[in-house]
Amino acid sequence: VLRNCKAYDNATSGVQFEGTTGVQIIGGEYYDNGAAGIFFKDGDKSALIQDVDCYHNVKSGLILAKSDGTQINGTSKFRENDESGIQFQESVINSIIDGVECFSNGIPSLTNNVGVDNGAGIRFNPIGEHVDNQILNSKIYQNNIHGMEIVGKVTGSSIVNNEIYENGRKDLAAVGAQGAGVVFQFGGSSDNVIAQNDIRDNSDAGVYMYRSVASAPLHSNNMFYENTVTRNGGGIVVIASSDSYIVGNTITDNATPSGAIIGGAHGIYFGEGANNGVVYDNTIDGATHGNGIMITNKGVGTERSDNVFILGNSIKDAQPASSGIRIEKSDNAHIGNSAGVVPYYKDLIPIIGIIDVGPLGVLENSVSGVTKHSIDLFETDGIDIDGAFIGSGNGVDGGSNTENGINIIDCENIEIGLEKGNIISGSPGYGIYATGSDNITIHKNIIGLDLNGTTALPNKTGGIYLGSTNNSNIGSATAGTGNIISGNEGNGIVVTDAATDVVVTGNYIGLDI
Repeated sequence: VLRNCKAYDNATSGVQFEGTTGVQIIGGEYYDNGAAGIFFKDGDKSALIQDVDCYHNVKSGLILAKSDGTQINGTSKFRENDESGIQFQESVINSIIDGVECFSNGIPSLTNNVGVDNGAGIRFNPIGEHVDNQILNSKIYQNNIHGMEIVGKVTGSSIVNNEIYENGRKDLAAVGAQGAGVVFQFGGSSDNVIAQNDIRDNSDAGVYMYRSVASAPLHSNNMFYENTVTRNGGGIVVIASSDSYIVGNTITDNATPSGAIIGGAHGIYFGEGANNGVVYDNTIDGATHGNGIMITNKGVGTERSDNVFILGNSIKDAQPASSGIRIEKSDNAHIGNSAGVVPYYKDLIPIIGIIDVGPLGVLENSVSGVTKHSIDLFETDGIDIDGAFIGSGNGVDGGSNTENGINIIDCENIEIGLEKGNIISGSPGYGIYATGSDNITIHKNIIGLDLNGTTALPNKTGGIYLGSTNNSNIGSATAGTGNIISGNEGNGIVVTDAATDVVVTGNYIGLDI
């Protein structure tokens, strides 16, 4: 037991342990040392670190390597160290960080973190695998680079109920990501939960998950749940990560990132191999320099992000020249159609443990107040859109997007309306605009009226526009599959001479319900 000790001005670490069990460090100051303030070097178990102050060390305030079951709590502070506040150096398992502060780490005179750990509040190094660690109820703020930097492979860990704010420097724009709230790098991290954190005012994205090289493994099966992500340089960015769950987050007023990071300007971004993801019940408001939700193939590589479910989100005020939902060069996305999603979602719940996640509820997406298209599809195949309020966010009031409700360019096999149909009303352009596309099916939608089908809520230019398209079906001969197309200020349906094999049948055109 070390109680209220001071260790300072040492050439290496203030105190160092190897192969110990049950060490307790309670109170005290560990500062101005040549390496770490406190260093558990190899195989230490069940240590307790409580109410310590570790500062002004050349490396980190605390370093853990091959340790098991370390608890770090109380009023502990890890501050103003040249590198990180706390460093998980190699194969750390079962640690709990609870209620500490990590702040002002890093050397401000250094201009980037290439090759060095310069300024994360908490850092996981890329040696071994870090398993079943918890970071809870802590404050991580005003660090030179990231709040939390996860470079190594991290599995089964929980980052819950922390305040992560004001990390990163605005003057590092030339050197990439330099200030995310939480960043996962390299690849291979899985079964982690990032939940109920307040992530705000960081210079780059609130949460940024990617792989630094195309040969690195995909991340997989990670959940981002009920976080508040606001005023960062981007919202939640998930690249090269399969089976990701972004559920119940509030993502507001995020702007252009300071660094040249991929996907940082959007509310939610899935890129390069972000397959089988679920984006459910999020509120996205004020993605000031990007789309509300962006699904794409862009990353270090160009693998498409396929089979993403977008359910029950409220998206508004994406600007400028941005859309509510944009899907490009990625296939088989489901906007409002939950068929097949519940097994994915339920499979994740057992890994949560300390978080109570309820069943899927409302599936309808609301997209309004964006400055371009509500839904924008480009070079995609196999997209279905059902149960969405498009243009008007509630099916009653007019929308404030500036172009089309659904914009379809160079796509194939697009289904608009399946079981519920959509309310596609209140856009300044067309309700649905398609060109360069094949096999478009439009069923069961209300286009140009309110959700009751009785009051005009017009699309200003017109209801449906088919340019260079092939094999499109607007309605069908089957009872109950037709659309209600009425109340629009232009034409109900425009089919140009560039369109071929168009069938229009079973619709109400110019009539309410």
